[in-house]
Amino acid sequence: MTRLRAKGISVTCLAKAFLGLPEISKAWDRLGICELADSRVENLRTLHGAEIAPSMTLIRTPILSQQSQVVLMVELGDMREGN
Repeated sequence: MTRLRAKGISVTCLAKAFLGLPEISKAWDRLGICELADSRVENLRTLHGAEIAPSMTLIRTPILSQQSQVVLMVELGDMREGN
């Protein structure tokens, strides 16, 4: 990760592969992973609740019934990070 970062390359890992388990994403955080991505709002919500350090990206447009959940997660994330 250090060599990639030195070249301006950041790494995004797909959290869907491990169903959003906080233990695995915390291990990735210790390795220096910059961002987690997932297509499932439920997995991102789990990671958000566990206060995982990397930023998170939803890699699809949320369905109508999930839009308010996504907005709330973004707003709470901004407050948690002091933005």
